Amino acid sequence: MPSVDGYELKAHPLVILNNAPSGLFNVPSAVPYLTGVNKEDGVEVILEDRNLGEFTNFLEVDHEYQKQFLIEYVFRHNYTMNKEAIVEAIDSYYTYWPDPADVWRIREKFID
Repeated sequence: MPSVDGYELKAHPLVILNNAPSGLFNVPSAVPYLTGVNKEDGVEVILEDRNLGEFTNFLEVDHEYQKQFLIEYVFRHNYTMNKEAIVEAIDSYYTYWPDPADVWRIREKFID
């Protein structure tokens, strides 16, 4: 279970957030509500890709892999009418511009 300020939560965070206003849970923090993202959330995507694991041991995430993933992700979640622009914007954000061919840096940015 996750922890807040060193105290382990008594239930799943979503259950606590849904029931905190009713007083069923005491949130152990001076901050009433704080949310964010974790670093390295992209690891889950890489580990779920069986082809990537079979052929490259989950190591080689190149620009083509990143672009293909973004296209599938944006089209699957149907973000906007201009999906190509969204793909380009996300791709530009996560591209390692000092050396766009560096597969290790691309992988690092993809995971972050």
